[in-house]
Amino acid sequence: MFYIQKTEEQGKIDLLIKILREPVPGVTIVFSNTVRFAHTLFRVVIERGTKCALLVGKNMTADERIKTIGDFVKGFYSVLITTNILARGIDNTRVSRIINFDMPRHFSTKKVDAEAYLHRIGRFFPFNRPGIAISIVATEDELAMLNDVKEYYGSTCTIEQIHTDEELQARMHTFSEEINKLEATE
Repeated sequence: MFYIQKTEEQGKIDLLIKILREPVPGVTIVFSNTVRFAHTLFRVVIERGTKCALLVGKNMTADERIKTIGDFVKGFYSVLITTNILARGIDNTRVSRIINFDMPRHFSTKKVDAEAYLHRIGRFFPFNRPGIAISIVATEDELAMLNDVKEYYGSTCTIEQIHTDEELQARMHTFSEEINKLEATE
C-alpha cells in the first residue's frame, strides 16, 4: 500500500496527473468522495490530456452508467473517475491501479470507512491479478485514516510513502514489469 502526501488540493490534482501519466498495463480507477469533485477531476484530467470516463450515481441515468462501464471494460478509456458507486463491483480483469484521491469517509461521522476502502482497492483481487493501490493524502488526518484501515483489518502490509517524482516513476516501472512478467506466463 502506498501513499503520497501533498499539502494542498491543487498539489493533489497535479500529483494525480503525474501518476496517470506513468504508464501501467491495464486500466486505472480513481475514486473521489463526492459527485461534485468527481466531475471536477474528470474535467481537469481531460483538460490535461488524459482520455477518461466519469461514472457517478447522481445526474447519470442507468443507461448512461451501463454504457460508461461497457466502454471502460471494452478499453475505450484507460482511466475511470468515479465515486463509491463503483466500489462494490465491476468485473474488469484489466484493472491494475486504484487511486484513492480521497480517503473514503462515513458521511455522518467523517471517520474513515474501512469497508469502502477495501471494496475500492479490491477491484483486482477477485481475479488474482496484481494491482497497486495508491492513496493521495493531504493531511495528517488522512494519513491516520490509512493506518486506521490497516488496524481495522489487522493487516501486516506496509504503508510506504513515495517522496519524489523519481521514486513514483521507479515504483510504476517496477509494477509494470511485474504485471508484464505475469501476463507473459499466462
